[in-house]
Amino acid sequence: MQYTEILIENISKEQIEILTAILSDANFESFLEEENCLKAYIPTKQLDSVKLQEIANEYNIAFTQKAIEPQNWNALWESSFEPIVIENCVAIRAHFHNNIEHVAHNIIITPKMSFGTGHHATTQLMLQLMQNINFTNKSVLDYGCGTGVLAIYASKLGATNIVALDYDEWSTTNTHENLLLNNCTNLQVLQGELSNLPMQKFDIILANINLNVLQANMALISKLLNSNGILLLSGILESNEASMSQCLQENGLEKAAKKSNNNWLAMQVGSNI
Repeated sequence: MQYTEILIENISKEQIEILTAILSDANFESFLEEENCLKAYIPTKQLDSVKLQEIANEYNIAFTQKAIEPQNWNALWESSFEPIVIENCVAIRAHFHNNIEHVAHNIIITPKMSFGTGHHATTQLMLQLMQNINFTNKSVLDYGCGTGVLAIYASKLGATNIVALDYDEWSTTNTHENLLLNNCTNLQVLQGELSNLPMQKFDIILANINLNVLQANMALISKLLNSNGILLLSGILESNEASMSQCLQENGLEKAAKKSNNNWLAMQVGSNI
């Protein structure tokens, strides 16, 4: 699959966070944050040049773009990928890193063109919320699984029936690879939209996507959640908390806890019915 890289330079940390959210809503899949610049990646066939220019005009930014061949992606990640340790509970590392000591779980992620290496605040927030939930013998849906990191962590925390779902073939392929690296055998990977998922109930649903996708699918998400189930959400800017809370309420759900980092928000949600 051909990818396009968009490079935005000379921007602040706050601008990087905002643009990551905006570009995510415009189908950009992966991001590399460097000092005062952001690199964003999108399948070339999904790039809307008109929409991209509108974003650039609205936020008064300049960008350059270039084609990225899929075979170059591993080398790009391997040159910049560093292990992430979340509160001494879980470490996310690549296969070429040594095992991280003094954490409960090591997760090995092959760094490819998919979201969820642990470097972005939204993934870290989800992992932090997951640490305080009992996954033992629970059924779990990882909606928008990316690399599969959240589903793999759920497995390591004791979940027994896990479905990892993503519409993107690259993500599901990467998730399959990461399952093998982490010896996860209780996890089913499916490619498609949420509406294609066979109707079943889950004890826990993990959804680290973006505001638009979450709101558009919240009615279906709520139907897939057991009555006493837990929903974890991220990919939401703090400025959109009120809008997300209203959407939850309209679908019989309410916020039980939240965490924030670098203008991003994650929510733990339960049923209010």
